[in-house]
Amino acid sequence: MSKTPPFYTTGIYAGTRVDVGIISSGGEGLVFLLDLPFSVVADTIMLPKDIYDKQN
Repeated sequence: MSKTPPFYTTGIYAGTRVDVGIISSGGEGLVFLLDLPFSVVADTIMLPKDIYDKQN
């Protein structure tokens, strides 16, 4: 979700940052709290690509 509009975010652990931001703002926290572990795993898998994109 963090790689598509309207939530598009660049950088390292973008999906995790989106989840934490929504949870901390009080919006639909349970759904994003359940999604958080999956976002961490997906962001870790995408970490080499995100680092490459950040350097270029």
